[in-house]
Amino acid sequence: MLLLHGVSGTGKSTVLDRLQSRPPARWRPVLVDAAALVPGMVVPDEGGEEAALALLRLMARGMADQTSWWRRRWVRQRADAIGVVRPWSVQLWQWAGMGGTITESPVTVSGAHVTQSERRTEWVRELQVVARAIRRRRVLLLVDTCEQLVFFDDVHGEQPRSGRPFGVGGWFLGVLEELIPRVPELRVVMAGSTRSLVDQAGRSGRAAGRYVVHELSPWTESDTCTYLTRRGLTRAAQLAGPVAGAGAGMPAVISWIADVLTRTLGGDHAGTAEDGAEEEDVLSVAHELTSATRQTWLREHVLRRVSERVRRLLQAAAVLGTFTEQALFTVAFGPDSLPDPGDDWFSRIAGMSCLRQLPDANGVWRMHATIRAWLLETLTEDDTRRTPAQKTLPGLHEAAALYYEALVDGDFSPQAAHHRFALGQDTHAASWTSHLGRALTADPVDALHAQALTDAALTAPWLEHTLPQVAAEAHFARAYVAHLRDDDTVAQHHAEQALALFEKAQPQLSERACTAARLAGQSAWRRRRFAEAAAHWTSALAHQPEADTEAELRCALAGAVLHTGDLARAQELLERALQAVDHASVGTPTSAAPEAGTPSGILPPIALADHLAGRERRAHILLEIAVCAFRRAEGDQAQEYAARALEQATGDPHHTALANDIAARIALHSWNVPRADRLVEEGLAAARACSDPRCMIQLLLTQADLAERHAVWTSPDKLVDRPASVSPAPGVGVDGSRSVVVVTSSTSVTQRVEAMRRRALAKDLRGEAHALALRLQDDHVLAVVLYEQDAAEALRLHRLSGDRTGQVGALLALEKSARGRGDFNEALAHATEALALCRATGYRSREASIMQRLSANLSRIGEVEQAEQYYADALDLFRTTADRHGEASALRGTGVHQRLRGNLGASDQFALQGLALSRSLGDRGGMAESLHDLGEAAYARGDIDDAHRYALEAFHLYRSTASEDEEAHALQDLSRVAYDRDGPEQARRHLIDALKIARAAGDRHRETHVLYRLGIIATRTGRPDEARRHLTRGLALSREIGERDGIAEGLYRLGIVALVRGDLAYAQRCLTEALALFGELADRRGEAGSRRMLAEVALRRGDLPLAERYVTRALTAYRDMGDRRGEADSLHCLAHVAIERRDTKAARRHLTRAAELYEAVQQHDSAQKCRRMLREL
Repeated sequence: MLLLHGVSGTGKSTVLDRLQSRPPARWRPVLVDAAALVPGMVVPDEGGEEAALALLRLMARGMADQTSWWRRRWVRQRADAIGVVRPWSVQLWQWAGMGGTITESPVTVSGAHVTQSERRTEWVRELQVVARAIRRRRVLLLVDTCEQLVFFDDVHGEQPRSGRPFGVGGWFLGVLEELIPRVPELRVVMAGSTRSLVDQAGRSGRAAGRYVVHELSPWTESDTCTYLTRRGLTRAAQLAGPVAGAGAGMPAVISWIADVLTRTLGGDHAGTAEDGAEEEDVLSVAHELTSATRQTWLREHVLRRVSERVRRLLQAAAVLGTFTEQALFTVAFGPDSLPDPGDDWFSRIAGMSCLRQLPDANGVWRMHATIRAWLLETLTEDDTRRTPAQKTLPGLHEAAALYYEALVDGDFSPQAAHHRFALGQDTHAASWTSHLGRALTADPVDALHAQALTDAALTAPWLEHTLPQVAAEAHFARAYVAHLRDDDTVAQHHAEQALALFEKAQPQLSERACTAARLAGQSAWRRRRFAEAAAHWTSALAHQPEADTEAELRCALAGAVLHTGDLARAQELLERALQAVDHASVGTPTSAAPEAGTPSGILPPIALADHLAGRERRAHILLEIAVCAFRRAEGDQAQEYAARALEQATGDPHHTALANDIAARIALHSWNVPRADRLVEEGLAAARACSDPRCMIQLLLTQADLAERHAVWTSPDKLVDRPASVSPAPGVGVDGSRSVVVVTSSTSVTQRVEAMRRRALAKDLRGEAHALALRLQDDHVLAVVLYEQDAAEALRLHRLSGDRTGQVGALLALEKSARGRGDFNEALAHATEALALCRATGYRSREASIMQRLSANLSRIGEVEQAEQYYADALDLFRTTADRHGEASALRGTGVHQRLRGNLGASDQFALQGLALSRSLGDRGGMAESLHDLGEAAYARGDIDDAHRYALEAFHLYRSTASEDEEAHALQDLSRVAYDRDGPEQARRHLIDALKIARAAGDRHRETHVLYRLGIIATRTGRPDEARRHLTRGLALSREIGERDGIAEGLYRLGIVALVRGDLAYAQRCLTEALALFGELADRRGEAGSRRMLAEVALRRGDLPLAERYVTRALTAYRDMGDRRGEADSLHCLAHVAIERRDTKAARRHLTRAAELYEAVQQHDSAQKCRRMLREL
């Protein structure tokens, strides 16, 4: 089967017409147009059954015409008899025994009602009887206007079941699939303006190889040139561009323009191409296609080139759209005008490419929609310049209305109503409203009838201004049907139109405005457009006339607001919704008394959100209050409402699962891992019994977080405490001692293996959640599981839905990615946006952690004071919200800043406080970070043994958590300490181990930095060639993964190696590139270091002014950042510049200050070197 689809005007029907008129050799075409089914199906309450039968009969008749002449009559009779109900009789025989008599019959015979399944099965069987007659012939079945078939389908979008129709569209595909194997030479081509049948074929899981789908695209300039050449236009190459542009590539429009250029329009001229005398005129027409407005071109080159009679017929055809010859002539010239005998008036327009006869529709013709729109647009514009008595459109609409009214003789006619509506007259408004109400309240909803009635109203021009109530009801009915079809985009659009019109009529239509607002909000909710849903439901609440639906509306509104992230408003709305549930009926909403049969008045209120009632609704509200409180960092309230929701959800697996999930997340937040384990298990048990996969997805994500927590967690009572003395440092105490307990954990192979298993489990669980979300086809749920895989797409989806809390999660994932590749400006932008969203929404549980990320990024770009302020603010907020894990992290970050400023005693105190907090939580990862910070401070003060011990303990803890990245990082720390303690070879061994771990884990970021560290050791041990080899490999890897800060670091280190080797030109080039890249990254520390080394290069070259400029700028940057070690190095370099200039006084000043700074940061060897230089001066 070939399925052709494309927008109106792309030539679908033309393709079928071509296949019918010129079929492939030995193939017999059978054309069936679904448009012929629709006109006769509008009056019955439900046209699906009749349409299905009519469609099979059309197919069968076409097949019958392809049979041999001697059996054609019999086959046609069988085709016409499809679906004919035949009487049946029962013969009953009874035998009496010998000599006996029969006095009564004990047998009762009755016929059961034939189901729709049985009825249609019989129809298909009868069609197959007809098809067998052509089984040896090559038959090409052509089905046009397939989009019409979906009008008959069940608007609820459900599978066929008792009391529901099968529909036609999807069912027809099944009929063809049964037919094709019985007629091996049957081929099918279906054409339509939508992919509805294609999508149904995909959803039904039918064999993909059986369908070939092709979308028709507009003609290119080359296609247009070919077509115009075939039409006989000698200037086709020059005309193709303007014609294709004016027709937007639509074959229907291009063929219409070709009619104009070939003088064949309307039959007023001979059908020949332009001759030499007319070439300039044709080119002038083509030029005006692009230079003039459409109305001007149409008026000048179409309407004025045809006779008045043909022009009137074209205008009447545009007004009617679909017509018979009688209707067209009557509307064009009036009921009293009759064509002269022998006047072949219709042939004058029948040959136009814009008109097409509908097959098997009893002489019904249709004007192409695009050309019709052009003509109506031109007529409307022309009428604006005429007096009322001279206007054309009103007269045509009046004539059409009279014609259809006479045709039905007092009954209701949708066509007559349309033309009256176009005139702004409400003559048929009451009947139209009554018919529309019956169509919408039928069971099932009569979608086809409703479509025809709403089309009659909505296609009438200016209806919103002339008859706003009719327009509002039509929009509402269209929205309601689209809502039942699950076409939420269309439903929301029309509901919003209805709402706007109802609101203009305040206060008379307040109740109807409420109904429209509810429907608009529900459509937005189902599209996961939470901000729009909240806005519409807020409007509905303002128009709310009934107390019995208030609880449902408030509950839905609160849920939508919560999804937008407005936590303060959500909390208030949820509490009021809870009160409404407690004090009002919470059963299925009932509407007030129907209002005059209007669709918006007689239909029951739309079920909102997830349509919960009774205990389920109350449990849902309690659950959302718990979520809201948790996000606002109100842990006690969150825990209380989660417990209440769990109690209320008894017997409800969905809310039981979700209540356990939020309770588990609260337990995870407080590091109560055993409780979280129990709650997740209970939640998963409930989720398995629930038909809604959303709760399972949420619990899988929570279980993944719990598995990762297990990888770093040990029960605090199982940790081993060991006292450790710390060498005295300035500012620690009067006697220089510390009464501190340093805590570490017993490390075992079993613990590491368990951590690896937990991390693998977390990865698998997230993969399972992602697969479930994809099958669910819910963008909001999918966005939540996309954070790690495609954070940019997750952010886009959350922005579409208006979910600001979801945007925070996606922005943090993007921040992490940008920071990982060294783009700290981008990372800073993402974190700043996330912080603004948190503060705007009251999302306090994330606010402090985002401040920490901001501080880390600001530190990397040299904004030290602002970074320290963010850490201080984060620490205060963590303490306010009783977040001990966050508090420990903030204490460590504050300590790092103190160490960078040279305040090593304060740095130790902050690290030890963080260590104690992490120890109380059982957080081995946090303990390792604290030990790492203690080791850094010990190394900075020269306590190599303490530094080694802390680094070794941190390494063992990281190893027990199976965190390869942190384990490799700890080995780097060990290598630095080992260089001073055990020599360069031991340092290299640690780095080789780190390199193996990084490569095994596929961590190219860590591999790069290990290679850089190997290069540094080789440089310090006088092996510049080896250093250059390591650094070059690291730089290449940084460039491969796009890590910009790694590239800058590699260039910086290569510059230093070149300086050691004496290659000043290469050093200059590398350091200059590094300086530029650090500047792009706003890395002030990197810029300062590059300038200081460039000063060394200039000093070696003897360019003292340049050296002084570089080092002075570096010195200023270090002072601004509070980096006393960098300030001391810069002063040391300035002293060398002064010595070269023989400025002894300046050299002494710089060296004295440098020695003081080195002592302050515990760099005693460097201080002694400065003092030796002072003595030598």
